[in-house]
Amino acid sequence: KDIWEKTKASINTNICMRMQTANGGSQDMAGCLEMLEIEVDGIKSWAHAYVIPDAPYHLLLGRPWQKLVCLSKSEDADKVYVTIQDPMDDSNVR
Repeated sequence: KDIWEKTKASINTNICMRMQTANGGSQDMAGCLEMLEIEVDGIKSWAHAYVIPDAPYHLLLGRPWQKLVCLSKSEDADKVYVTIQDPMDDSNVR
């Protein structure tokens, strides 16, 4: 809900879903911000963002977004390295 209020993006309340929470419960979503622009380190991408009224996070990026930006990660003992690719320009990798 924080992102929706901050961006003032239009919400489609006709698209409603119910999400299973990590603690085994479920929560209704308030609607969908269709094709919300997401910019990470200068790379722009878009995704449908479902609005959850009392989520304990601002934005949760799932597998569809990870696939869109060809996300890859590697780890060592104390760090995680994440790389994403611009969906509009394969040569732009961060």
